[in-house]
Amino acid sequence: MTNIRSGSYEHDLSVMGCGGNNAKIEGELKSLEKIDTLCGNEFHGYLATIETMRLSGVADEVRVVFAEDMIDNAKSENAPILENGCGISVSGAVHTLRDPGSCRVRVFVLAERVELNEVPFMTDQVTLRGVIASKPKYRKTPMGRQITEIFIAAKNEITGKDSFIPCICWQKTAIEVADWGESDKVELVGRFQSRQFEKVIDKDKDVRELRTVYEISVHRINRLEIQEES
Repeated sequence: MTNIRSGSYEHDLSVMGCGGNNAKIEGELKSLEKIDTLCGNEFHGYLATIETMRLSGVADEVRVVFAEDMIDNAKSENAPILENGCGISVSGAVHTLRDPGSCRVRVFVLAERVELNEVPFMTDQVTLRGVIASKPKYRKTPMGRQITEIFIAAKNEITGKDSFIPCICWQKTAIEVADWGESDKVELVGRFQSRQFEKVIDKDKDVRELRTVYEISVHRINRLEIQEES
């Protein structure tokens, strides 16, 4: 049985003052892989996939990275065995790294705390503060939905440089954000989401590849300069 915590989907900009990059993910463990490198960087720990559920019933996959000693710290006398299907709770921050092998950007949560739950709860909330790294891109989907894609620059704790975190705004928010500019400071609340699409590899031979995009779906966003001027 899967439970949705009360308040898990209530997003309020007032929580943003607690930090610049925070993610709270609770869900069902789907995969766990021991790793010694992460996108070319030395990292001894684990790469996990956690499944969370939207209120609509659509499942999202969240990739999570955590140090190897966090599993031992997460275990207790009453904790479940860490295996696929168990409940897991992660607190941390959203990061991105470019994989030197595939040249693809990996989006994941770098965990600061891991807990195991007897029953999988479903929580998926991200608060993020940073600057818009490039000009927002506005478009309409084939279904007519208005979206604006932005990248938020935030400090990467692994490299010491910046993560460029992909975020997507919807409908009225998309129209507003489309007019914002590169280097604008913003803060937002959203959720980590995954979606699949077909990448055309060879148009003449109609060769396509199914890929998964990981991004932050924005619920609310403020431009900080506007707040400070008002």
